[in-house]
Amino acid sequence: MKKKRQYKVGDKVVEPGNVYRIFKIEKKKNGEGQLQKVIFFKPFFEAKNESKIVCSIPVKNIRKIDLRRVLSKKELQELLGQLKKGIKLESPTDAKELKEILNLNDLTETVRVLKTLWKEKNTFENFSKSKKDVMDAATESFAQELASVKGISLDKAREKIIQALK
Repeated sequence: MKKKRQYKVGDKVVEPGNVYRIFKIEKKKNGEGQLQKVIFFKPFFEAKNESKIVCSIPVKNIRKIDLRRVLSKKELQELLGQLKKGIKLESPTDAKELKEILNLNDLTETVRVLKTLWKEKNTFENFSKSKKDVMDAATESFAQELASVKGISLDKAREKIIQALK
């Protein structure tokens, strides 16, 4: 069985749609007086209205939420390659279902959502605002992870994603 790597300051983690950086790890007493390791993290990319957000969670509770480590450069490159492959689309999809898929915090599924919506946008006449919003959210989620791992700007990451879809 593969032993899980310990979290350390500087690690990047992903919650659905956002990349965060761990900036502090300390032991704190819980409500029962027991010491537990707690990680503190904040957004990797500062948004205008979110620049002061700080999150924390006991390490033992991480499995209970949708928080995961960022993927490796190799894994991200493979997923970028997956965007270039076509997808068979028989009928329009439901935006609500696609949004639920994004909330799974699985970048492989995010790529599938992007491919589906890109194909639908270019195949069917009716591409609703809600589907555009889901596509924008999926693009942003992928772009944040790509930019944080490859050390490029968010704009450059978005360009790479759109180029791969074309």
